[in-house]
Amino acid sequence: MKNKIINDDCIKFMENMDSNSVDHVITDIPYDVVSRKSNGIRKFDKEEADGLKFDLDKFIEGCTKVAKDSVMIFCASEQVSDLSNLLNKNGFESTLAIWRKTNPSPVNGQYIWLSGLECCVVASKGELKESLKNVVWETPSGRSKIHPTEKPLVLLKKIIENHTKEGELIFDPCSGIGSTLEAAAILNRFWLGIELFNDYFVNIEKRMEFYQKK
Repeated sequence: MKNKIINDDCIKFMENMDSNSVDHVITDIPYDVVSRKSNGIRKFDKEEADGLKFDLDKFIEGCTKVAKDSVMIFCASEQVSDLSNLLNKNGFESTLAIWRKTNPSPVNGQYIWLSGLECCVVASKGELKESLKNVVWETPSGRSKIHPTEKPLVLLKKIIENHTKEGELIFDPCSGIGSTLEAAAILNRFWLGIELFNDYFVNIEKRMEFYQKK
């Protein structure tokens, strides 16, 4: 399956995917979810998502099952330890990559500033690839924000160009508004996305219509 966006629960969907069916997982998880084994399943804040629960342990089980090569997960700093432990438990060696924003912007006038750094846990099956060691990506943060944790296209293109090859399949199980999928398509990678929320799913369908016709 490739060059498709699916409106579904990614954890349930990955249970039915074949092992090693994608080359790379690149995604951005809800930022207040922690492992149920350390602090229980946490609800996450997202439009339309009141009461929905996200099982991080099962999510990582799914990602490591379907990924042939690498897994890259943007997350909050509080999630790094949980993610690293779960990835290691499932046969992947992990480390921390950093996105340094070259233009961090204020949240509340001049008084409260967004962090200029964001975390991304990167991992590869077996031994950690050299290309994933000591990684710092530097790009602007972008301006238009439709999704609460939207990443700029310039960042995602840099990641995909530096860490994947043309013709490989990039999988984003939490697709948001589809930025990872578009970056993959632009760089001649196959892409596959899952998005639970219908409004975001519809936006991705419109965004990716051009690439689905290619």
